[in-house]
Amino acid sequence: ADLARGNSQDTASAVNGGKLSGLVRPNPNNPTDPYQQLLSLEEGQVTEPIKFGTAYYVLRRGASVPKTFEDAKKEIEVSLRNRNSYKVAAELAQKASDRLKEVKDVQKVAEEFAAQANSNAKEMVRETDFVKPGDDVPNVGVSPQFEGGIAPLEEIGTVGERTPIKEGFAIPMLMEKRDPRDATFEEAKERVTEAVRNEQAKAKVEQIAKDIAAGATNAAGMTAAALTKGLKAEDSKSFILGSPLGKSESAGTSKDLEDAIFNLRSGETSKTPIKVGDNWYVVGVTSRTEANLDEFAKERDQALQGLLATRRSKVFSDFLADARQRMEAAGQIKIYKEAIDKIDAADKSEETPQTPEF
Repeated sequence: ADLARGNSQDTASAVNGGKLSGLVRPNPNNPTDPYQQLLSLEEGQVTEPIKFGTAYYVLRRGASVPKTFEDAKKEIEVSLRNRNSYKVAAELAQKASDRLKEVKDVQKVAEEFAAQANSNAKEMVRETDFVKPGDDVPNVGVSPQFEGGIAPLEEIGTVGERTPIKEGFAIPMLMEKRDPRDATFEEAKERVTEAVRNEQAKAKVEQIAKDIAAGATNAAGMTAAALTKGLKAEDSKSFILGSPLGKSESAGTSKDLEDAIFNLRSGETSKTPIKVGDNWYVVGVTSRTEANLDEFAKERDQALQGLLATRRSKVFSDFLADARQRMEAAGQIKIYKEAIDKIDAADKSEETPQTPEF
């Protein structure tokens, strides 16, 4: 502590003898965080100097601190909110599914349930093109659950069961079906022609990105280099590593892009373009501010736990939905909706607050 007060350049912690303002918790998603090395030490042990960013750290392991109820309270609240939200969404999707099976009118059902779903009928109704297993379906992605939900649909107008997808549920209805077949010559020709056009367009875009990277000698010259190609450079004034770079819907990020940005000094630009998805990026840094690790230590655990709770809830709900579909298809389970409705009604009438025990 005396050495830290006299030598540390971190003014926030130096006055406290180098003591961190927050607790250090395991974070497997960020193993390069120097604070994570403390967790492998015995109480009182000291690390060798650790270089992180532009600074060096010498850390000492303090005593372990058990989590209090107050510390765990927010995690519990997030978990309960996610669980309750999923339950409400699942119940609403089931009602909409039952109604659609009854009236067979997608637009009418959407209009009836739009208010309850906090949406509008137009956004709730989505029509896909013909799909096959493994396709990346718009607004759904590559989803085994969605494929399992539409697989039993054989007759036109058949309504499937509610199916978990990202950000909610889908209620599939078969509007048209096309059996697998060999493509005609014209169809194959059209696909090949389109593929060639796409490859030529991609090669042209890549060359444009390389020309801009070569023409931008510094961050200030990025705009001029882009203008020579009929493009406009975008400025992200508060970019943080891990967030999408750009303002468009196709904005994204990747490890290569983040590494390139992290290693640039003020005024520098990337010498080669970086590909993220279908996009090419040429980046420059006008100015940079190093992260305040003390503030990060305060906030990271709460943010991580919230994300983990959301992810666990999503994985668990997908697992349950997939297991239910497989078991129903195999005739291993049968759902008695009348019994479930009675139980739910009893729960609502007798529901009382419960105090969690730990």
